[in-house]
Amino acid sequence: MQTLQELCRRQRRPGSPMKIVFAGQVRSGRQESQVVDNVADRLGYVQVPLSLDPSWFSTSSPLLADAKYRIIRLEPAG
Repeated sequence: MQTLQELCRRQRRPGSPMKIVFAGQVRSGRQESQVVDNVADRLGYVQVPLSLDPSWFSTSSPLLADAKYRIIRLEPAG
């Protein structure tokens, strides 16, 4: 959390605020949601869910077709 706070604090370019992306396989949905919710709240960011492209699950992909994945972008509120 401190690293994310420091990165956001150092972001000084007006008009292009820092965005953070969390992505991965969902293992404990409730716990992972709590962590992302906490990070978003503490940074004053909102969560923007991103869609998974079905082509990412091709036969040559390391992603498992029967696993649940989630991608969330955090961006400044307002």
